[in-house]
Amino acid sequence: MKKIFNRTFITQKRKPFFLLANRYLNKESVILDIGAGNGDFAKALERNDIFMVDGNPETVNKYKATYKNYCHSILPDLPFKEKYFDMIHCSHVIEHLYPNELYNLLKEINRCLKNNGLLIISTPTYWRGFYDDLSHVRPYNPTVIIRYLTTNSDTPSRKPISNKYRIVQIVYRYFEVPIENNYFNKHSDAVTQIYYFIKRITYFLGFRKLEKSGYTIILQKE
Repeated sequence: MKKIFNRTFITQKRKPFFLLANRYLNKESVILDIGAGNGDFAKALERNDIFMVDGNPETVNKYKATYKNYCHSILPDLPFKEKYFDMIHCSHVIEHLYPNELYNLLKEINRCLKNNGLLIISTPTYWRGFYDDLSHVRPYNPTVIIRYLTTNSDTPSRKPISNKYRIVQIVYRYFEVPIENNYFNKHSDAVTQIYYFIKRITYFLGFRKLEKSGYTIILQKE
């Protein structure tokens, strides 16, 4: 398993994480994008032949002319036959699901993914901005996905879905914590003023505080 750190991933944009898929694809790869929205993943890959599902019928109708394989489906159901896809991609979807919905979605993904196929999931971690979005149900760390797809480890409430996956890569997304702007506060004492002044200088010299705000995990079904 490779863990990657690169300044490319200090961003709240999704495209750098979409492009991780490119190294594993060829022209014949049959791909599914779950929660496809306006087609940003397909756009990043420069392909309009991938299969896409979304729970919003208006979004599907709007983009169906561009993406012929776009269909409406309410998760966790995936309207596809078994072992159909070489790659299944799911970006910023699972944080909107309750635990049982996520468990059932992982079961559906496992059903639809070919042997040797790749699963790519991107999602936020718990960070300071997570609950700014009212549609966020809860953050899921990588261990949740790993536990149910790579081990035989039972939990009190749910059985493992598979033990046939291996972790290919985990790439973390980072948020650059902004510098405080109150070091000139006239009510601050001299020590506080000096503290904030030093922080400001180190910030502009490039010593920035980073906070993990998300990750992309790539697994292969063996």
